[in-house]
Amino acid sequence: MNEPPVKPATDLPEDAVELVRAWLVHEELQCSVRAAVFEDVALWGTVLADLARHVAEGLRQEEGRDPADTLRVIRQAFENDLSTPSEEQA
Repeated sequence: MNEPPVKPATDLPEDAVELVRAWLVHEELQCSVRAAVFEDVALWGTVLADLARHVAEGLRQEEGRDPADTLRVIRQAFENDLSTPSEEQA
């Protein structure tokens, strides 16, 4: 399995909690989520937005893509996918 490196430059504290893992398996997305980690479910919006920013920055570094354009494409796909659930979630 190809895993990305752990981002923090320092050792993780013992109270660190992994929130999400995602894999691409035979061209299908597989996710494992610790969903009940926040009392305020709105914090998941912050997590998803931060993930999008990390993706945009990674693509800027790796491919020279404009982060604003990347975020625009991600936002549009996010909104489209929320309004049309996949068969598995429907």
